[in-house]
Amino acid sequence: MRRVTLVFFIGFLVLTTWPGFTLLNRPTPFILGLPFNLFALVVLIIAGMGVLFALYLSERDR
Repeated sequence: MRRVTLVFFIGFLVLTTWPGFTLLNRPTPFILGLPFNLFALVVLIIAGMGVLFALYLSERDR
């Protein structure tokens, strides 16, 4: 699970910094009233919370 977390957060870093964010940097379409780039950031943050919670659950049993 640690490797999955590491790979996810490396992808998170790439998508939220300059080279990767250009893929998400569009003002349209509006999703739930948010521009696409802001919605993508919200989804990434919620997914990060889920990955960290899964890591916590897997490490808690050790």
